[in-house]
Amino acid sequence: NLRKTQMMACRHGNGKDGWLLKNEGNQGDIHSFLFTQDSVYDHGIQVFAEPNWGKWDIRGMSTFNSDGSKFATTSHGSSSGLVFIADFDRCHGILSNPYVIQMPVGSQHNPDTNWTERLSVALAFSPNNQFLYVISMSNIYQYDLQDSTWYHVAGLDTTYQQFQDYDASYLGPDNKIYIGNFNGLSKQMSRIDNPDVKGAGCNFCPRCLRLDSLGGVFSVGTPPCMPDYGLGAKTCWPLSNEELVMMNEELEVYPNPTDGIVLIQYPDNTQRKTLIIYDILGREVLTQELPRSQSKYSFNISDFPNGIYSYRITIENSNSYSGKLLKQ
Repeated sequence: NLRKTQMMACRHGNGKDGWLLKNEGNQGDIHSFLFTQDSVYDHGIQVFAEPNWGKWDIRGMSTFNSDGSKFATTSHGSSSGLVFIADFDRCHGILSNPYVIQMPVGSQHNPDTNWTERLSVALAFSPNNQFLYVISMSNIYQYDLQDSTWYHVAGLDTTYQQFQDYDASYLGPDNKIYIGNFNGLSKQMSRIDNPDVKGAGCNFCPRCLRLDSLGGVFSVGTPPCMPDYGLGAKTCWPLSNEELVMMNEELEVYPNPTDGIVLIQYPDNTQRKTLIIYDILGREVLTQELPRSQSKYSFNISDFPNGIYSYRITIENSNSYSGKLLKQ
């Protein structure tokens, strides 16, 4: 069930470890693995109803956007032309808000390339994260994630008789998208020079990067897999014990542990205050605006499962206070 080609890595929110997401065969499920400096951990399976990748979906690709906040994957076969997109939490390896889009239908060529029109094989986000490039065996499309609009960027990059299918695509460190060819004889890769520009203005350059044969026999026709290994750290909630700073002189949360009712006492001022409660996976389970004219507020978590929670109180133009809360 893990035979698929769809697999991609992303830097963990701590800036050191890494996530690896791997699609499962014949289903929409995605496996998550955490790579630390000395171990690999199976973080389980995230189940999605669609798309149901077909039996013959043996060519495809997964990718993350430039800040690791979105994940996309596609594969050709019985579910040809479908693209799965979801938000990604780099801190906890969780996909959320999933949806599926369909690549445009219709022949772009003469002679008609027919069934290859919608055999999606590759993906790449633009550097500004506004566009997702979806590449079939014979077409390159651009999808605007802001207004849900498709644009046809390019078709065959040479004559039909000589054309070799498009293959893997990656955003390079120069913020250009490199697109390979499939069938093993190509010595060139195509390139999108301005991927942040809408439509034809993205400047598709067909077969403009030549890589001569190695020893006269082999050639390099596709770009290497290029995850963003340099993606830096971000603030992850809940914080670790080492990162957690309690400011008891200005903030009190009690009783802690609690069986339900919690009272918080915070600095008395008229600034905007927000309380956020996170579960052990870092998901927001409660968000509440606090009264500006009061210095005390009570809330009820009696319906929450027992366990450890983190809280954060932000005060406009001032400090942010955080801590851990035990529900038992």
